[in-house]
Amino acid sequence: MGRPDSLWVLLLAQVLGGVVFLVIPILATRFPGTVHAGLRKLSDFTTEPCNQILLLLADMTGNMSVLLSLLFSVLVLETIHAATSSYPHFVPARQLRLFLAGVAVNIVYYTWRVFREVNAMRRENSGTL
Repeated sequence: MGRPDSLWVLLLAQVLGGVVFLVIPILATRFPGTVHAGLRKLSDFTTEPCNQILLLLADMTGNMSVLLSLLFSVLVLETIHAATSSYPHFVPARQLRLFLAGVAVNIVYYTWRVFREVNAMRRENSGTL
């Protein structure tokens, strides 16, 4: 992992991963039938709840993109450090564990927010969703 070519691979993976996370809300807006909120598709909701869920989805995927960028930035830094060190030793296990923990927290938090929004709107509209 200490070769200079691996830096280009990490950079490419960072860019592609970030683009994927940032394109998800655009695809959800264009094709709401592909996104599920619980057991229901996004297209099953009326305009107001659908817009609220899309805003939360955009926030969640933005956070995921930031987490991914931070992970790859640390991996690039560690790769450079390993390449310039007299004792090249690089084990990305800690960084990957922190990244996965951040992803899990992000997914759980935004899933909870979506269900809270849907339930609040369901109570307000008493079954019109």
